[in-house]
Amino acid sequence: MRGERKAREFEAWSEAQPKRLAATRKTMRARVDLMLRAAALLLLAAAGGACGADQPPPQKKPAARPGAPAAPARAAAPAAPAVPILDSKTSEEMRKKVIKDEDFVESPTNRDPFHSFMGEVSQAKARAPADYYVYFDKYACEELKLIAVVTGGLSPRALFRDPSGTGYPLKVGDHMCKARWRVKRIVAEGVVVELEQDTGGVKPKLVERMLAINPEEENK
Repeated sequence: MRGERKAREFEAWSEAQPKRLAATRKTMRARVDLMLRAAALLLLAAAGGACGADQPPPQKKPAARPGAPAAPARAAAPAAPAVPILDSKTSEEMRKKVIKDEDFVESPTNRDPFHSFMGEVSQAKARAPADYYVYFDKYACEELKLIAVVTGGLSPRALFRDPSGTGYPLKVGDHMCKARWRVKRIVAEGVVVELEQDTGGVKPKLVERMLAINPEEENK
């Protein structure tokens, strides 16, 4: 009889074990979920406090006095200019373009991007009268056009013309225009002139510049 009772007790205990284990697992899961939620809330609170500490407190705008004129609205900032986009046809034409020696000669239609005009601007100021004759002294140097050059013989000539249509043949050593450029060399490609360039020092620097024949006259 005693053996049968122990067997029934063991059988009842064995049947109750899965239920106890399931209840224990459920309780542990609930505790773990509760701990994870508490940790997440603490992290959110800490992050919110850190962000709030970095930002300055909002400044209150002073209240407008009664009868005071309203502040004018600020004008909108101008939009940035659109960058031109080259199409495939233009890019292909630029790649196929053959660069010639004439492309490197400075002229009124082909400016040197590295040429400084500060010296010419400073020369536009009042200058002492020169002890030599200056051709086209009433015109700026950029207003003159090189019409033709004659390089044959011992005394080459370069024919310049002013905006009024008056032309003079100049030789090496002659001066012209308001900046008093000096003709230094006359070659088949054009005229090399010598001019003063202000470098910020006491004495200006003498530089050379190539003047090509005017394209309109060269094509005639």
